[in-house]
Amino acid sequence: MLIIFDLDDTLIDTSNCIVPIMLKKALGKMISEGLKVNNFEEALAKLLDINKFSEHSYDAIKTFLEDEKMESLYDIGVQAVYSDIPDEIEILPLRGAKTLLKELSNKYKLAVVTKGREANQLKKLKKSGLDTSFFSKIMVTEGDKGACYQKIIDEFKILAERVIVCGDRIQNDLEPAKKIGCITIHMKRARGALLTKDENVDFTIKSLMGMKKILQKVLNDN
Repeated sequence: MLIIFDLDDTLIDTSNCIVPIMLKKALGKMISEGLKVNNFEEALAKLLDINKFSEHSYDAIKTFLEDEKMESLYDIGVQAVYSDIPDEIEILPLRGAKTLLKELSNKYKLAVVTKGREANQLKKLKKSGLDTSFFSKIMVTEGDKGACYQKIIDEFKILAERVIVCGDRIQNDLEPAKKIGCITIHMKRARGALLTKDENVDFTIKSLMGMKKILQKVLNDN
């Protein structure tokens, strides 16, 4: 059996460790380009609050700028929020990630498929302290994850129904996996917790530890 993990908010705590810092960076850049705010900290708190209920950081920036009547700064804000991650940033793995990956790697093949800029995604993985030797494959894409899943399946010569894909985004992470016949697990936390409909996934968990019961069930059913 092969288990493919998403990275952000599935193995590492992106929403708490990275997003606030990058949104602060974006706000500063927008201010330098003409955004008027009475108080930086209050403006940042507003942006972070909007982000809690947004599917993407760029959605939060869009809503924030619409409120401020400064939509023209959207591209500047988005470019900043997805720019290089500062070297000094601390990136933490999710609770139990290191232990679970070590345990699973002794029984199954593991892989990571993550979406974003390659340099940033690989930096996140390295700085999180997760042991990359646990993974037989690490792939970064800025496009459709489905193509990556299929490439790994073909490379490992494994049936799609023997592949589990775990991620927090149903549309980006899990629907492409479901289309090619993989078993899907929705990590319902951070932005993934905003998604209320799970009809398109096989299982739902709120922490990585929940995977153990699912794996036992999948193995028993097969």
